Amino acid sequence: MTTNIIIEEKIASRSALASTGQIKNVLTKIQTLIDELNKNGLRYCHWKSNRALAESLLGQTDIDLLIHREDARYFRAILSQLCFRPAVSKVGESFPSMEHYYSIDEESGVLIHVHAYYRVITGESLSKNYRFPVEEMLLQNTRQEESVRVPTKGAELVVFTLRMMLKHTSLVELVLIARYWKQVKQEIKWLLENDSLDEALSMIECWLPSLDTGLFSECVDALASPAPLIRRMILGRQLRSRLRNYARHSAVRAWLIGVGKFTTMFFRRWVGSQKGMNPASGGAVIAFVGP
Repeated sequence: MTTNIIIEEKIASRSALASTGQIKNVLTKIQTLIDELNKNGLRYCHWKSNRALAESLLGQTDIDLLIHREDARYFRAILSQLCFRPAVSKVGESFPSMEHYYSIDEESGVLIHVHAYYRVITGESLSKNYRFPVEEMLLQNTRQEESVRVPTKGAELVVFTLRMMLKHTSLVELVLIARYWKQVKQEIKWLLENDSLDEALSMIECWLPSLDTGLFSECVDALASPAPLIRRMILGRQLRSRLRNYARHSAVRAWLIGVGKFTTMFFRRWVGSQKGMNPASGGAVIAFVGP
């Protein structure tokens, strides 16, 4: 009988390796992956949290790649050649058009997690209730950072603002966002450099015409100021109302999904269990530990 062994998403040695200088600015396996994507002309970008791109390139956080759907077959072939293996959540959590792949960087021993997206499914952390048709916006408006294609700051500001404000629409999400609110404030400040708001507003008119640019500007300002929590909650609900055509589920169902996943997450923490992945094809991950 095939045994599935959980792949831990967080490896404690990552930070230790980085702090002792035992790994370079980019892990070799990650650099090879990026080089192959660039060399073969695949349409991709590292589509979010690019203020912390350096951490992703060291394998300390997920590598969040948006891939053009027409290039998905070639992308998977490159991952296979580089010994990345698909994985699924051990509790069956999944979202459409998302895939997880893992591989080991042989030089450092760091476990690399590639989180692949073929559509922009985002919103609340737990239910990811929104499917925004902005893939072409992100893939057509890119710049290069450490050889990695990333969205322009205006394009990234659009998605970041929607993601963060939609997290202000439920108490469960507010509990979660409170844990990294400092990083949110730092990231919105970074994204607003170089007059990116004007670029973002023009993209809103083109790619999300149902969203009022005035409301979007208020949301950006509420995050940047930052505005009092009650003000952000009001704006978040107004934004949710304007974006209802992009919702995958009703507000009630999305809330129930979020509560259910929050309960599962709390239970795992309480019993000391880690969230993990199983190899999609079964089998085992074996580690030899010792001198």
